[in-house]
Amino acid sequence: MSQKLDKFYEKSPVFIWGYVGVGIPVFAMLLTGIIYLDPLGAPFSIFNMFVSELGERAVSQTAWLFNWGLIIGGIPLIIFMLGLGIKYNSIFGWLCTVGGIFSSVSVLFVGIFPMDFDNDIFMTGHVISALSFFYGGMITVILFSVLIFVDKKKVLPKWLGIFGLLVAIIFALFIFLPEDSLDDVLIRPRPWFLIIAFLEWLVAFSIFSWIITVSITLNIQRRKKIKLETDDSP
Repeated sequence: MSQKLDKFYEKSPVFIWGYVGVGIPVFAMLLTGIIYLDPLGAPFSIFNMFVSELGERAVSQTAWLFNWGLIIGGIPLIIFMLGLGIKYNSIFGWLCTVGGIFSSVSVLFVGIFPMDFDNDIFMTGHVISALSFFYGGMITVILFSVLIFVDKKKVLPKWLGIFGLLVAIIFALFIFLPEDSLDDVLIRPRPWFLIIAFLEWLVAFSIFSWIITVSITLNIQRRKKIKLETDDSP
């Protein structure tokens, strides 16, 4: 099994799955956000609207695009996290990978259970999936940051560990910030700025940035390795 996975990632390097796993949901978010108009005709704004509102089927004009973007995008993210685990190939590394896969699956389920206030099953599933992502994502980034610092093989540079800790702080700010009830927050029209909504978007931007940065780093490392092998060949 391990050899098959090694061959798979030789043909389809880990960084590709990071690019795809971020690119799909980001594209879906951008297009859905551009088309979105709330019931009062206001355009979407990251300053006072939550990420999940893009997938609210009763309001968002292309909710299906956002939700399917998360569902499809979650699959390459799972493959990306698994590939990172193989690179470290240690107990701690696999622990980090389990957290990463859990978070990626949670993203997928946020798409399966979109925000829907008229459906108790969807709302319960949505809340559980979203909380799983936020807590799981924070723990995963912390674990990977610690792994990067203690790793003797230097799979990833230590500055990525620092970056990861900054991402974890953004997660923590969003998770532990005291918040008002949904009835108070989701009023329309809304104040132009809601800190809790903006922090949720910062979480999304920061975790996507971390994955892309890790992917770019792995891509550069692979190119350098190929160049060295080519230069050393007779």
